[in-house]
Amino acid sequence: MRKPSIDLKYDFAFKYLLGVDENKRFLIRFLNDVLQPDREIESVEIGNGENPGTYVGDKKSILDIRARTDTGTYVNIEIQVGEQQFIDKRMLYYWSKVYGSQLAQSEQYTLLNKTIGISILNYKLNANQSFKYHTKYALKELEKDFLLTDIMELHIIELPLFKDYFKKNDGNVPLKEDFWWLLLTAMNKNGLDEVIYNKIEELVIGGDDLMKDVMQHWHKMSKEEAERYWQEGLGQEMAYYDANIKKDIEIEIKENQLNKLIQNGKLSKDEIRNIIDLDPEVFEILYNRNKK
Repeated sequence: MRKPSIDLKYDFAFKYLLGVDENKRFLIRFLNDVLQPDREIESVEIGNGENPGTYVGDKKSILDIRARTDTGTYVNIEIQVGEQQFIDKRMLYYWSKVYGSQLAQSEQYTLLNKTIGISILNYKLNANQSFKYHTKYALKELEKDFLLTDIMELHIIELPLFKDYFKKNDGNVPLKEDFWWLLLTAMNKNGLDEVIYNKIEELVIGGDDLMKDVMQHWHKMSKEEAERYWQEGLGQEMAYYDANIKKDIEIEIKENQLNKLIQNGKLSKDEIRNIIDLDPEVFEILYNRNKK
């Protein structure tokens, strides 16, 4: 059998693996393996990945995969190939949009359900001091370490740390979730990583029918006639994300300039506004945030 050539980290392929109705069973297994919930997830509803909510410049947010489980929990999953400087803010923003979208006007807060964000990063996050490839976050009291509520949960998976773990442990991957991280790290800029791919094949041979189906689906996406289709879709997705990453970086640079001018204390707000070329609404948000 021809080996797969599609990198599942890319948004277009990732969505097709886990974010379409025909592959719901893949998503259910993925969530059970990664989240290890007290009660196993048995079914999911896959929602629209677009959040039309407000942001600076009326920015829309595109979630890779958004779903609701049979337990009532909402989950949003995103994968980031390119490094983003304020991914922490992005994760919280996405989480808040999913959480807030549960209520219509005048509905009771009691209707709000647990919301989980899963962010899969193809780079190392500086904030991670534990060197674990899968870190979990919640709202806790700082001194006594008890939960305020379990309604918020964030999971961050750093794929480079997983690869480090894989190498240090001689390919030993004891956790169920590790199968998925192997799939997402099998391809790199040089092509297929044979060591990781061989480990995937080993797990599939000793695994169940679903793991075999996932492997077959990956191969199906990699056929020559399908590959051109995926690459065209991938080009559109990457153009979208490249544009938004560039915009975020530009805003961060301007915010740093704005902060220096405020701290200098020699210019008025209007004078700073004339120097920093920003949308008026964005300027007000950033000015007020840095004036504090």
